[in-house]
Amino acid sequence: MTKNQQEINFHNNEVFRVIFEASVEGIIAVDTSGVILMANPSSYQLFGYEGHEMIGMKVEDLIPMRMKKNHVQHRSDYSKNPEPRRMGRGRDLMALRKDGSEFPLELSLTNTKYEDQQLTMAFIIDITKRKNIDVALRESEEQLLSYASELENRVQERTQELEVSNNKLLAEVQVRKRAESEAKKALEKERELSELKSRFVSMASHEFRTPLSTILSSAALIARYNEQDTEDKRLKHIDRIKSNVKDLTGILNDFLSLAKLEEGKIKNDPERFEVNDFMKELISQLKLLLQGSQKISFEPLPSPQEIYLDKTHLK
Repeated sequence: MTKNQQEINFHNNEVFRVIFEASVEGIIAVDTSGVILMANPSSYQLFGYEGHEMIGMKVEDLIPMRMKKNHVQHRSDYSKNPEPRRMGRGRDLMALRKDGSEFPLELSLTNTKYEDQQLTMAFIIDITKRKNIDVALRESEEQLLSYASELENRVQERTQELEVSNNKLLAEVQVRKRAESEAKKALEKERELSELKSRFVSMASHEFRTPLSTILSSAALIARYNEQDTEDKRLKHIDRIKSNVKDLTGILNDFLSLAKLEEGKIKNDPERFEVNDFMKELISQLKLLLQGSQKISFEPLPSPQEIYLDKTHLK
């Protein structure tokens, strides 16, 4: 029997012929032995064949060599239980073109009879573009996760550096406190300055913990916001980190300027700000330090009121 004789003459049905030839999916019909009896134009385009070249070929001729053995078994199993099914989702199916190149596909199978002959109809879709998009999405996700991890590591490194600097500064302050404690026995003025310095160091040490806690909290939250629609949340926490790092820098500068404190040259930079807003911002930071049943109560002024003071000193 020639290839042309093997081809099923479904074309007598005009409706079927139109659908068959116009379908964007590749459609091939094979018999129980796996011989291709019919293929539509889209199939020829997918596999790179011309005319009726595919008629009479074994369906295994369209499958890469490494997959042929398994395919023969799958085809045999399907012939025993010929129910409609979709293949290719959740696993990789590959097809072989005439030129030897391969492409991923999604395959739907259905069983039918024609003139007492059992046939398997295969509907084929080239999913190369879909696979490329999936790969690109996975790579983008991996890049975002890598960026978030890198950012978190940088914040942790910076926090550790600040903690080391804080410990060194506190050690230096303690040494100076001991020296001044001996000197204040001679001069009352030095005793007063020593007491002032002691209160300043205690307050500054407490101030370190507040921005550090905020930075750590924001860094942890940034690592969770890895979706595209959470960009605003990430930016919000990045701004909080920048703001608190700026506060830490100010505290460090205060430590490095203790000599000015002894000379009475404390710099004062007053500005106008609203009292209730200032208190709410301060309480928001202090809440990170609360433990157990501790809580902060605050009764705001009944109406907005601005004051003109050095905001850093007041804080």
